[in-house]
Parts: sequence; structure tokens; C-alpha cells
Amino acid sequence: MTDTQVNGWTCWRTSAGRILASLRSELQDTSEEIVDSVEANQFLTDVDASLRAGETVVLTVRELLRHWNARTRGTRITRRIERDLTSHGIATFPYFRNVTLDTQIRLSLLVRPSPPREPKASETLRMHTPAAPDQDDEVPQIGLIVVLKC
Repeated sequence: MTDTQVNGWTCWRTSAGRILASLRSELQDTSEEIVDSVEANQFLTDVDASLRAGETVVLTVRELLRHWNARTRGTRITRRIERDLTSHGIATFPYFRNVTLDTQIRLSLLVRPSPPREPKASETLRMHTPAAPDQDDEVPQIGLIVVLKC
């Protein structure tokens, strides 16, 4: 059995077939923004599927904003887009807030760090302490020798 990390918000669905991320976004949206969260979530679900299939998704910032029925990057809509992108495990390169509206951005999946693993015996550090000094040695060797095997 392998340990595979998945984003539960995007892979779990209700009995009606809606992904949890879309329900979460609706609950989190307490502002009075006019946002069709179903359209935005469908867009992000389609992007996620395309990225997992190895396709490249490129669009302008203006086109990205349209999926949230926005024309400009106000504070509320920007936070909403950031929250939705993160909940779907998607990032923009370059970051969509740092470029002009007509700049093309690339969407890609967020890279999650892999869980720590136990090092192999060949990768571990070994301590070496010298045995009792010989009678002929005037000064005993005291110290730690680190041996790295690569």
C-alpha cells in the first residue's frame, strides 16, 4: 500500500455529484460579490483535469477574472480567486496579481512536499571513536570522525 496524498476538497463528491470544494466556496462566500461559484468551480475542475492529463493551461489574467465575473482585481475578488485556486491545488505563474491584465499566465498544480522517509543505511552518518591509545602514543586521539558514503 502506498501513501498517496490527495486534496479531499477536489476529489470527494456529494451524492448529487458536486465536489466539496464548490460547496466550501459557497459557504465561505459571505460577501455580496456577484460570483457564479458553480462556473468558477467548473472551470477549476476542468483545469485540474487538464493539468493532471499533462496539458498546459495558459490564459490572460483578464480571462481568468472573467470566470469569476470580474473585470478588475479588487481586494475581495482577488481573495476569492486565491482561495478557490488554493482549494483546488492550483497556482498561477507568474502570480496573477503581479502582472498586467493582458499578461499570459500559466496554471499549474501546486507541488506538495512528500512525507519524510527513513534514510537508507548508506545515507546515515556513522560515529567513530578510537580505541584506547597505544602505549607509544604521547597524546591520545580524542574526537569524532564523520564518514559519508555516497
